[in-house]
Amino acid sequence: MARDYLTTVTPDMAGRGAVEACSLGSEPVSQLQVDGVRFVHFNAMLNRRLADVMHVADDVIHARRALGSRVTVALLEQGEVAGYGWVSFDSIHIRELQFEVALPRGYAYIWDCVTLQPYRGRGIFPGLLRFMLEDLRSQGVVQVLALVAPGNVASLKSFGRAGFRLIAKTSLDIGHFAVEPTPAATDAEAAVLKAMQDQVARPNKGL
Repeated sequence: MARDYLTTVTPDMAGRGAVEACSLGSEPVSQLQVDGVRFVHFNAMLNRRLADVMHVADDVIHARRALGSRVTVALLEQGEVAGYGWVSFDSIHIRELQFEVALPRGYAYIWDCVTLQPYRGRGIFPGLLRFMLEDLRSQGVVQVLALVAPGNVASLKSFGRAGFRLIAKTSLDIGHFAVEPTPAATDAEAAVLKAMQDQVARPNKGL
């Protein structure tokens, strides 16, 4: 975790998505301090503020948490929400692509991460990721995965700074989703990537 920018952003990534991975061990994840920002676990006092910045009803927050997902929040000194990130433990579920892939025991999936527009460029997202990684490590998680949308180069750099590896490149066209593993993918990660590709080839329309 000491080395930054483990994900190399090549020119072709400007139009492609990615699957990022981070392996957690016994050593604590070093934290990134961001001036004027603190990272906190969700609590009920944050429900309304988080729902407002997510542009959803309070019930959406409750429903996600009831299904076992957790959320971490980046707060400014005045208490405003500057960003957030969700994590799940049972599956990678992408409704837009109509698939759900079960995660192996000890894995977690980071998703729906946002830094609000006025606060971008301050290093909040990699700081949030490092905070989330240490929390997950302390809970016994050994492997963390995340997907990055095509063309989101800023997120790729943030994942790299947080210590993630690029384990697959993805491409998305109408009716087509492809996963291309990189040499950095372990055998276990490659199995998850294959399950993703197979599931997209036979989508469950009921999701």
